[in-house]
Amino acid sequence: MSRSDVPWLAAVVLTAVVLRILWVAYVNVDPNDGRFDDSVFYHNVGHLLALGVGYDDPYARGPTAQWPPAYPAALAVLYKLFGWQLLLAKGLNIAFAGITVALTYVIARRVFDKRVAYLGALILAFFPGQIYFSTLVYAETMFSMVFMLVLLLALVWTAQHAEARWWQVLLIGSLIGLAGMVRAEGVFLVFLLVALWGATVRPWRTVARYTALLALGTILAFTPWTVRNAVQLHQFIPLRANASGAISRVLDPDAVTPRTRAGESNLSLADGLEYQIKHPWEIPVLAGRRIVRLYRNDSDGVRLILSNRAPPDDQPLTLDEQRRWRGLADRYFFAAGAASLVVIAWSLIRRDGSYLILIVAALGWTALFGFISPASRFHYPLGPIFAILAGAFLVLVWDGAAMGWRRLRPRVKEPRAGPAEAS
Repeated sequence: MSRSDVPWLAAVVLTAVVLRILWVAYVNVDPNDGRFDDSVFYHNVGHLLALGVGYDDPYARGPTAQWPPAYPAALAVLYKLFGWQLLLAKGLNIAFAGITVALTYVIARRVFDKRVAYLGALILAFFPGQIYFSTLVYAETMFSMVFMLVLLLALVWTAQHAEARWWQVLLIGSLIGLAGMVRAEGVFLVFLLVALWGATVRPWRTVARYTALLALGTILAFTPWTVRNAVQLHQFIPLRANASGAISRVLDPDAVTPRTRAGESNLSLADGLEYQIKHPWEIPVLAGRRIVRLYRNDSDGVRLILSNRAPPDDQPLTLDEQRRWRGLADRYFFAAGAASLVVIAWSLIRRDGSYLILIVAALGWTALFGFISPASRFHYPLGPIFAILAGAFLVLVWDGAAMGWRRLRPRVKEPRAGPAEAS
C-alpha cells in the first residue's frame, strides 16, 4: 500500500456506496410490512434493546437466544442514538459494505498487485447479489465485513510475517468470536485458520501456540453471551438456541434444506448417528446435494425482498423486475465463480501458494456446508474472495494476451545502410 493507492481505493469504495444507496432508494423494504422472516426479528429486537427491554423475542416477548446478538446490538446503538428509523439500518448495511470493499482492496493488494486490487474491489462494488442485501435488515453485510477482517489480519500477522505476537492471535480469535456472534457459522473460521497455519507455519509448536491463543480469544468473546443465557434462560448456549436440532439436521438424510417439513429434523440425534453409521456411503452424496444448494443461485436477495404475505400486485418488485434482477445476479455470480475456479486451478498447477489463504477460505467454507444444511445466501461472505480471484483472472488473461501479442508481432527490421551512407 502506498499513497498512490488512496485515489483508487476511495473511488471504488465511493462507487460501492453510491450503487447501494441507489438500490435502497429503488426498493426500500420494511421488515414490518407483514412479512415473516429474519429481518423482522433483527429490526424489532434492535428496537427492544434500544428501549432497554433486553434481548427479547419480539413475538413471544420473553428472553431468547434464537439468533446471535451482534447485529441487533449494532442496530440498537443507532436506534438508541437517533431513533427507531429504518433508514439507519440500511445506512449501517451500506457502511459495512463499503468497509468490506476496502478490506477486499487491501487483501488483493497484499496478495497480488494494484491492478488485481482495483479490479477485485470494483467487481465487488458492482456485485448484484451483494448489492441486494443493502436494503434488507439481515446480518450478511456485517458478517462479510468481519469475515474479511479476520482474513486480512491472519494474512498480515501470521501468513506474511515470521511470527505473530500473542495479542495479535488473541485479537484474531476475539474477532472470530464476534463473527460467531453475528452468524453462528462464523466460529468455523477457527478451523480455516488452523488449516492455513498447518500448511504454511513452522515449527509445529508455533501452530499449536497460535491455535491455543485463537481458541482462547474466541471463548472470551463468547463468554458474556453464554453467561447471559445461563442466567436468563438457565441453559448452556454459547452460540444460539437449539444446537442439538442443528446437529440432528446434519445427520438427517432428508434435511438437505435448512428446514424440514416440521421445521426441525425428523430424526433424533441418536437416530441420526445410527443412520449415518449404517449408511456411510450416503455422506458424500448428501454433502454434494447441500453444496449444490449452497451455490444454486446468487439471487436470494430478490426472494427476501418479496413479502411472503403480500399478493403479487403489492410486492416491492414486479414479476418482470424479479426476473431481470434474478438473472443479472446469477449470471454475474457464475461468471465470477468460473473465473475464480480457473485461477484456483492455475495456482494449483503452478504450485503457487501466495494466495493460499483465499483458496483455503473458499474451499473450507464450501466444505462446511457439505455438512450443514444451507440456504444459497450462506455463500455471501465468499463474494469478496470470488471478486478478488475474478480480478486476478482478468489480469492473467490480459498479461497472457499481451505476451502472446509480443511474440506474434513481426519484428521491424532496420533498413541496411547504402554505399553512400556507409562511406
